[in-house]
Amino acid sequence: MKNIRTIVVDDEPAARSRVVRLLGTDPDIRIVAECRNGIEALEVLRKEPVDLIFLDIQMPQLTGFDVIAKFAPGISPFVIFVTAHDRYALKAFNVSAVDYLLKPYDDDRFHISLARAKDFMEMRENKRLTDRMLDLVQDHLNTRKEFTQEYVIRERAGVPDTGEGPALDPGRGQLSGTSDRSPALPAAHDHEHGGNGIGPR
Repeated sequence: MKNIRTIVVDDEPAARSRVVRLLGTDPDIRIVAECRNGIEALEVLRKEPVDLIFLDIQMPQLTGFDVIAKFAPGISPFVIFVTAHDRYALKAFNVSAVDYLLKPYDDDRFHISLARAKDFMEMRENKRLTDRMLDLVQDHLNTRKEFTQEYVIRERAGVPDTGEGPALDPGRGQLSGTSDRSPALPAAHDHEHGGNGIGPR
């Protein structure tokens, strides 16, 4: 997965810088913005799409949970909380956070969180592709069903499936342009004894 658009939100400059430094080692990550608070984060989210947020919880003006609550409809980036407080862990997962990164953390723990976020992104993308394929299959089945129904109706009506054959005369129950009588077949003895006036030679 390439070009994961990411923002880092933390009111502590040192904490932001560390996250940015670790993200810089991953070629799949594109850092869209560094935000000092939740208001700046929401402004970025209004301007451009974001795939992943590293989000502090305790910040001035808006907490990390306030930021999530103010996501506009249709905006659903994956969130990794980065905080020094473990008491918010349960609430974090209740709002569908990908992970809860507790400060201080080491590099390995950070990359585990990032890998988990990538797994979630891949699952979401696979679901989108699967849903799209199912929609295409359903459209195809609907088209075949409509064609089959039309064919059955034409068959029951006796209309040749030529696309421009004679229409059924609803008053007489037969195809327009045809007579009530079927053409008579020549008798067997006419064929054997020259019923056409030409006898055997």
